[in-house]
Amino acid sequence: EAVTENLYAAAEVQEVLLPLASFILALYIKAKLNWFNTIITTAWQLQGKLADIALTVGCSAAPSNDRAVMAAKYRIYRYLNLAHYFLYHEVAVEYGEDTLDDLEVCNLITEEERCILSGVTRARHTVLVWLGSTLRQLALGERISSDVLSRTMEILREVRHFQDSVAHEIHRVTPISFAIMLQLMVDCVMLLTPPALAHSLASDREGTSVYLW
Repeated sequence: EAVTENLYAAAEVQEVLLPLASFILALYIKAKLNWFNTIITTAWQLQGKLADIALTVGCSAAPSNDRAVMAAKYRIYRYLNLAHYFLYHEVAVEYGEDTLDDLEVCNLITEEERCILSGVTRARHTVLVWLGSTLRQLALGERISSDVLSRTMEILREVRHFQDSVAHEIHRVTPISFAIMLQLMVDCVMLLTPPALAHSLASDREGTSVYLW
């Protein structure tokens, strides 16, 4: 009789906890999906802003056959790729084995730039400074207009904002209080499930062997 009452009590508690645990778990999954979508959306926005800089400068810098302009365009090309690379190097495990020497071999950085980048903590920020300096040199040399410089500098600020947003979102963690509550609810449901099933499968057979699986 006592066993039956205990199993009934466990079944009643499990019946209350099950929908609550399911609701909390659904909230957790939704939060994770929103977090993932935020990262993807911000990364796409960052990619679009980098393409805006390339398109704006590529169409505005003149004359296109000037060797100085061509060299500046190539520097901008390198810096745009580096801005993307250094962001994902901080957060992507697959990039962990790549080094500055590898970038130098790929001609994405020069030896002088490699020495500078080896001593900074945020290479992606340094690259953006170089990019802005190159754009200003083009404007001083009257290769691009002041309007183009103003526009590209505005886009450059947005690039830095999106870079920081992606980096911060990647390292965001679930609040410990929410994680503990979710773990506790799931554990309670799992612990109460066997006696709850035992109660639901109870029969009129004598003895306790009916509860042994």
